[in-house]
Amino acid sequence: MVWGIFKLWCYWWVQAALSCIVMISHGMHQVSQQSKKRVPSIVYNSQYTPCDSWFGKSVFPYLAYDINQPAYVYDILQQQYYDIPQRTVSPVCVTYKQLESVHSKRYLDVLKQSSAPLSHIFKVCGLQSYFLRWLPYDVIQSRVLQPLQWTVGGTVLTLELAKKHGSAMQIGGGYTQAEQDRGCNACVFNDIAFAIESLRKTVPDLRPLIIDLSKEVGSGYVRYYNTRYNTNNRPVRIFDIHKVPNDCDDDVVNAIDRKFAFAGSDSCDGDAYHRILKHELPDYINTIKKTGTFNPNLIIYNASTTPWYYDDVRGGLNLSEQDIIDRDQFVWQQACDNNIPIAMLFSGGKTTDSANVTAASICNILNHFTPNKANKE
Repeated sequence: MVWGIFKLWCYWWVQAALSCIVMISHGMHQVSQQSKKRVPSIVYNSQYTPCDSWFGKSVFPYLAYDINQPAYVYDILQQQYYDIPQRTVSPVCVTYKQLESVHSKRYLDVLKQSSAPLSHIFKVCGLQSYFLRWLPYDVIQSRVLQPLQWTVGGTVLTLELAKKHGSAMQIGGGYTQAEQDRGCNACVFNDIAFAIESLRKTVPDLRPLIIDLSKEVGSGYVRYYNTRYNTNNRPVRIFDIHKVPNDCDDDVVNAIDRKFAFAGSDSCDGDAYHRILKHELPDYINTIKKTGTFNPNLIIYNASTTPWYYDDVRGGLNLSEQDIIDRDQFVWQQACDNNIPIAMLFSGGKTTDSANVTAASICNILNHFTPNKANKE
């Protein structure tokens, strides 16, 4: 009888253990599935663009890029989804004083003083027409520079929301070529470096991986960290696919941790681009995670449309609209698969039509990765 009771007791414990294993396995599966279904906040403010002003409507033809793109993208999203206003989070505008953490005071003084040479400001902002020299300085300040300050605040908020909730995206940002003492190629403020260092104040162990898929090299944030750290102890890692030749010095390109360069549109189509991306990015993430020296806890993805073949008259990379959409979906999937929060910056391109590509990519991500979609179908 004692033996029978002992066997019954053993049987009960085995069944209980098996039930626990099943429950734990099911719970882990649910967590895994939930990690692939992230509800991203959308960071945007109407102050990003002067589209409702006479400046945006009258002066736009003289700009080197379409400054009204964020408004176009947001309008398209509102037409596609009922809940976009509820998902939208508004940032605060950063001040020149705050920007002194990543820019020299001399450079900022040139931007904010009315006596500054307007030709320099136009060059920094990517403005091409000498006609614009005669615009009042307060118009340049309120209709060009201040919207960019709002967008820098948006980048800060995007990183904060992504780190806290797992994902966030901004319609704007990604000014990758603004350096400490100068701006370049329509990039005035170094928003990525500024946002990283702002977040580091509350998250000291922040380990960001920057994935920059603009056709240009992000010289701004590369130089910022190169001047403060050596390559081995730099508190960021950088993955970059770009076009050559570019305007950057060799020391900037060499400082990128994992990079691949295409020699213009002739050497790059969608298939070639995606073969490189789908091999190099997962391999690099796995490599840095396995070494244990830098396990990223935030991805900052500069989702530029400059590789789109219609974007740049100087020649971008030969990617179609669908190639851009697939590219962004793949990067987002990599963040989900590796359980790394992702902050996505839609830095756009230079043409008005680029807004349609950006909006299509955002819609695709919302459709694939967001539960309980509220699209207008």
